[in-house]
Amino acid sequence: MYPCLQHRWHPDALETARLLVTEGLSNKEIANRFGTDPQAVKEHLRNLFRHARARNRAHFVALCLGTATKDGGE
Repeated sequence: MYPCLQHRWHPDALETARLLVTEGLSNKEIANRFGTDPQAVKEHLRNLFRHARARNRAHFVALCLGTATKDGGE
């Protein structure tokens, strides 16, 4: 499991994170995979980013891959 996801997350949030990290999908593309609204994906990502203390998508991916620190140092 990715270091940024060591919290107990709802399965949909984990799958959202996996699709972002492993496939680099946009919110709309992730929503299409789930058959849901992009706003729901945005909310999952907002919660994941906040918990991981990620500044943006790229920082979240770097945290998940273990190539960045929460304070932004690399």
